[in-house]
Amino acid sequence: MRGLRVAAGWLRRGKAAWSIAEDACARCYSTALPDSLLPVVAIIGRPNVGKSALFNRLVRRREAVVHDTPGGHVTRDYQEGVARLADLRFRVIDTSGLEPFLPGDSIQARATVLTATVLARSDIALFLVDGSTGTLPADEELARWLRKTVVGPGATGPAARSCAVLLAANKCERRGGGGAAAVAAAVAESMRLGLGEPVALSAMTGEGMTDLYAALQPLLDPLTEARRAAVQQIEAPSGSGSTDIAGYSSSDGSDGISGMAAAAAPRGLGGQGAAVQQQAGGGEWGKEDPKTSNSGGGSSVPLRIAIMGLPNVGKSTLANWLLGSERCLTGPEPGLTRDAIKERIEWEGQEVELVDTAGWIRRTKLANYDESGGAVAQQTVAEARGVMQFVHAVALLVDAARCLELGQGLTHREITLASDVVAEGRLLLIVANKLDTLTPAKRQHAMRLVREAVEDNLPDVSGVPIIGMSAMTGEGVGMLLPAAAAMYRRWNQRVPTSHLNRWKAAEYQVGGGQVLNRITYISQVKARPPTFVAWVSGSTALSAPSQRFVAAQIRKEFGFGGVPIRIAVRLKQPRRQKRAR
Repeated sequence: MRGLRVAAGWLRRGKAAWSIAEDACARCYSTALPDSLLPVVAIIGRPNVGKSALFNRLVRRREAVVHDTPGGHVTRDYQEGVARLADLRFRVIDTSGLEPFLPGDSIQARATVLTATVLARSDIALFLVDGSTGTLPADEELARWLRKTVVGPGATGPAARSCAVLLAANKCERRGGGGAAAVAAAVAESMRLGLGEPVALSAMTGEGMTDLYAALQPLLDPLTEARRAAVQQIEAPSGSGSTDIAGYSSSDGSDGISGMAAAAAPRGLGGQGAAVQQQAGGGEWGKEDPKTSNSGGGSSVPLRIAIMGLPNVGKSTLANWLLGSERCLTGPEPGLTRDAIKERIEWEGQEVELVDTAGWIRRTKLANYDESGGAVAQQTVAEARGVMQFVHAVALLVDAARCLELGQGLTHREITLASDVVAEGRLLLIVANKLDTLTPAKRQHAMRLVREAVEDNLPDVSGVPIIGMSAMTGEGVGMLLPAAAAMYRRWNQRVPTSHLNRWKAAEYQVGGGQVLNRITYISQVKARPPTFVAWVSGSTALSAPSQRFVAAQIRKEFGFGGVPIRIAVRLKQPRRQKRAR
């Protein structure tokens, strides 16, 4: 009898859990929205309160650089991602530490202007304070700034838009320090900011995420439901007139979603007078080869381009020009960018993801770029190196004026970075920036130095495009995306096996050399990067120079100019050994 009662109890609990799961699933499906229409939550606060740590926890991966720097700043450019908190989905933005009382020419003052533009398009401002140190005068100053410039219908300033403010106290670990009593004291002290009762949480350990969910749900649900209803109205065949999606409206015959997408289109891509040079062996960009087939056409995957280079060569300026807005923090100070900033644009019907990375800093000079003895700079360099693993192309920026000063087209670090890109099998584009500071004669000299350095040090990617531009004025910027798109098509193309072997036979008849004579069969096994397997006769494999020779011949014959090619060698088993088996 007791066993039946226990079983009945377990059955009731199972039914209750199943009901909760069904409600959660129904809620997720009912609030499904495109990422571009999700509500926006901006994490703000003074420096070193754990904003980046909370951002990483909400997006469920390590996107932002995190380091404990009391009195210093780690985040400068804002990061954006899609957060998942139980069944809630929203866009979350990690911002720089707010210090609106600093002078206007400082780095943090410029970062504060960027944060103000983020608040102008945010629906909720998650104001984070440090619960371990208590409420400081900087928090009170920031609360007054929020009430003056953000919150309420009488707000003024660049972020003059009414949005909800949710107060949260971070670093409130109940299991350490003073325990629950210290957490209660921190929460009570934060009440004097006048923004309501704060949510006590810990971004590092995950404590308090349930309370954060309970506080965010009543604010996000109405926004999500209103936008979902607007999307359904737009998709309905009888939809007409103006449509309002929680602040995004359109009355010109186009829907609000299209208007938002058009607002993100890049501006200033029509630079003229650019010098675009290409080495021999690649043909013209975009020209289709009848002997090859392109397997990348019509793919929904965006073209990912990383902007890399040494510090202070204009990477963020180029990213801002391509995006058509001041998205990245710029200035004369080297090493401004720390996090890898990813933004998507649409160019000629193709989606492009641009990644602005930190400068490639020498190990011996890491300590000169932050307040923590080089620990933050080391993380930024490691993150920039990791970017190469998921992008398709890398635009390596070179300072043209520095080339003339040093008398060489590429420095040792730039050659090393370019070699790493080729070794990863990614596309490489060399960009000579800051041509606006040079005379026409010096421009030609700088471009010649860069071209000679590429020919001498990067023989494995003959035909790599070399683009001259000025990211400050926009001259030549319009040539970057067409060159990258053409290289991307080559990177995706496949050569039929029959064409490869007919070419090999023809080269053998005209005396293609001892290396090609040893190849009995060749086939392309994959693209991205193009990889070929060659079966050779004899008892020894092809040497490295011989493999480079075969790759160069394939690159020249089938239009792989500038694309890294991999050759794998298989030894053909002699017939006598086959018969012995």
